[in-house]
Amino acid sequence: MKNLSLSAGAVLVLSLGLVACGNSAPGLPTPDPAGLTNTVSGTISGWTAGTGTIEAQARPTPSDASTYVTLSSAPVAASGQFSLTLPTAQAVAPYLNTFQQTPRSGCTGVFTQSVTTARQFGISTYGLKKADGSVVGYLFQNNPDMGSTLKVGDDYIVRIYADQDFTATGTLACPNNSITLKLNLKKGWNAAVNTVDAVDSAGKSISGTIETVSTLPASKF
Repeated sequence: MKNLSLSAGAVLVLSLGLVACGNSAPGLPTPDPAGLTNTVSGTISGWTAGTGTIEAQARPTPSDASTYVTLSSAPVAASGQFSLTLPTAQAVAPYLNTFQQTPRSGCTGVFTQSVTTARQFGISTYGLKKADGSVVGYLFQNNPDMGSTLKVGDDYIVRIYADQDFTATGTLACPNNSITLKLNLKKGWNAAVNTVDAVDSAGKSISGTIETVSTLPASKF
């Protein structure tokens, strides 16, 4: 279980204001059909909190947990097993945004969109709570050998809801982090891989690539 408090690395996919696009783009693979589902299920490794709850959340202010909104949830068994249905289109509608399409002050680069009005909503980690409602932490779906701190080459699966088919490509580089997109998204829920390209001295991701792939890599919760 990669169970972390929220950090710049943990919410990189959410905090940079990603970009939405449209039809197939040259060089982007057809997404793995296994990722085109609204269900996330598995067993949380190292789970010792008894029965609990896993949540898909909207986080309007990522650094302030009091702003988090539960969009869907599911029980976690004492064994750590769960099956979570991702939020409906109606539930995510208030939180849909286009990706960053114009220059940002202090940053370089923008994302290229195939449909400028397409909107998206991303989930990079899941909230975990005990049966009494107290917060356990935040769960990644990460590569099996990820350690207690991130390293270059680590990856984790993120979920992106798209309100229509679109693609997003490009790099947005800011002083403290940068992100590259290679996304071929389909209407509904998509799975994409966020790969760590660089980390700081504390082991937090400061550069990453988020891409849809033809075959999702092995992962664990």
